[in-house]
Amino acid sequence: MIRRILVQSTILGVVAAFFAVLWAPSVWHIDIGTRAAQRYTTSLREIESAPIRSVDQTFQWAVPGSHILLAEPTSMRILTLMTMQRSERPPRSVTLRLAPHAYTIPGIAGMRTLRLLTSASQELVITCDSDDINNEKPRGLCIAFLSLDSQRVGSPIDLRTLAVILLLTTTIALATIMSLQDVPRTSLAAGLALTGVAFSYPHALSVSLPGLLAFMAGWIGALVIVQWRVTTPWLRIALIAVCANVILKATGIVSPGYYGTDIGFHANKYAAVLSSDVYLIADGQGLTYPYPPTIYYILALVALPLQSLVSLLRIIHLSAVVIDSSTILLLAWLAHTYAWSLRRIALMCTLYVVLPAGYLLQWQATVAQTFGQWFAVIAIVTSLTGRGALSRVAMAATMVGHFGAFLTLHLTYTLAFLRRSLRPLAARWWAVLGIVSVVYLSQYAGTIVAQIGSLRNTDGATTLSLRWWQFAWEYGLYGHYNGVFVALMLIGLLRMRADRLRSFGWLMVISSTLLLVAQVLADIDTTRYVIALFPLVALACAVPLAQLWRSRAGTILVVSLVGLILVQSSTAWYAGVIDGVRMGFLW
Repeated sequence: MIRRILVQSTILGVVAAFFAVLWAPSVWHIDIGTRAAQRYTTSLREIESAPIRSVDQTFQWAVPGSHILLAEPTSMRILTLMTMQRSERPPRSVTLRLAPHAYTIPGIAGMRTLRLLTSASQELVITCDSDDINNEKPRGLCIAFLSLDSQRVGSPIDLRTLAVILLLTTTIALATIMSLQDVPRTSLAAGLALTGVAFSYPHALSVSLPGLLAFMAGWIGALVIVQWRVTTPWLRIALIAVCANVILKATGIVSPGYYGTDIGFHANKYAAVLSSDVYLIADGQGLTYPYPPTIYYILALVALPLQSLVSLLRIIHLSAVVIDSSTILLLAWLAHTYAWSLRRIALMCTLYVVLPAGYLLQWQATVAQTFGQWFAVIAIVTSLTGRGALSRVAMAATMVGHFGAFLTLHLTYTLAFLRRSLRPLAARWWAVLGIVSVVYLSQYAGTIVAQIGSLRNTDGATTLSLRWWQFAWEYGLYGHYNGVFVALMLIGLLRMRADRLRSFGWLMVISSTLLLVAQVLADIDTTRYVIALFPLVALACAVPLAQLWRSRAGTILVVSLVGLILVQSSTAWYAGVIDGVRMGFLW
């Protein structure tokens, strides 16, 4: 097994190193103010356009502390910058810092071309001297950038010679792997596919080394699991899906242009919790609601040892990716407990990886929702599998984890009183809720009462039919599950044989529907009524898809459908993290 893993890992590493060096561009150009450039200019102001020299051009203003990411930070280069300065009260000077050097230019109005000889540096940092400007708005504008060109002027390594060496090494490695009959050829196909991607995006690749490393680490982890023969089949399938989910989501998060909407918010809440502020509140969509601290205590277990080595924002978000991915293990365990076939389990795991809902979770960096939903899945799985003590702990964690996940699960367990087989679970939920309410949630009584009293019929400018279209379909069922998988989920619930699992699934659908109606008809944000169905959609859709798989035509249909959703989800995801194209809304 070790030999197989080493050979596959070596070939992947050699191919990756080959294209990383061979296709690193010696000359590149960025049109600042375009979507494609936003991966490098995330800290600049929004894109603007104006007629300049009789041509309509785009540009972005830098504010003090803005930075532009540079490709190939290890090489000596000449940077050519097309800049623009306003005519009214420009700053006295602008400083461009390329560590360890700094270049100061006078703040003269008009267009200017700057050429800088730079040593190894990963980013261009912009500051300006505007102390003599009283007006706050222009004081915050340093200089506008229209384009950036870079040309390598020297390198300690002859890249062509190195490319020939790497090509020779790759050829030897390929010959080796082809001669080993017991080694699968999947790594070869993956390496060649990755090489093709590098051909298309050489400039992006040169600043995406963290993403490349994350991909390779996840791939090697998947290889280890594939060769781990002592693992039971269902667990091996789930672990491979976990690796795939981490690879797809993490490589987006570590891309240089990615910006998680809520990451800064969670970093502030994390700092507040570690400062002993356990009764947090949050404001959003016109509501003030409880914001319990449990998720930040869990994050602290990872962040405290690593915070001196890695950015706190990166730790928080990558932890959310891992937590979300581990949900696959929980669902696979539940399916195995109910004696599902390996085909069903494999399809369920695959759907959890490819559905758009999982990408939306990471796109907006809703860390609290991810953790709260994870607690909720643990509570559901342990309840349905008879783990009483563990289910009580998970229920309590959900109640003090995330208000949206708590609200959805609370409605579901309350409705469970309507089903005789689920009444013990409902009684257990309310018993735990009583204790948690007295011990903790009672501190929010005033906030909850005030918010309930402020609810009213919506008086927004949109029509009721438009709100139904947006919140139920465009942002919700289609935006999260492409619509088709909602229908497959309902079919799957109808065809499930396990009574308690099927009943609990229907109650979750009813709960989400009630929250949807509240979202549309009342002026209230019911916090994630559609995303709460994400685990259920993956679980229930596997039932009809597994039945379709039994025929050749059905197999082609299932593979085509799952492949289409993967392409749609991953394309939208990487268009968002690389080019700044908004994916959608999380409801």
